[in-house]
Amino acid sequence: MILSEPADARRVFESARARLDLVITNQPELFLDVSVPLIYISGAPDRQLLLEIEARRDALLRKPFTIRDLREAVQVALTRGESK
Repeated sequence: MILSEPADARRVFESARARLDLVITNQPELFLDVSVPLIYISGAPDRQLLLEIEARRDALLRKPFTIRDLREAVQVALTRGESK
């Protein structure tokens, strides 16, 4: 499922209308309380958010990035998610 607004994705997650395997967002603070693997996309990541992302063993994908970078980040995130 692809949603362009993070708040919409959060509402879908909370409603349990869909099972989410991965969240890719530039607003990770909306998803830090869920157990779904997360990729934080940012060109200038917030330091506090980055610490929280690292503590969760989630990923940071720095802008600009290539399709290959995105593919690798997704593979890593999903692999880590299997061990959460």
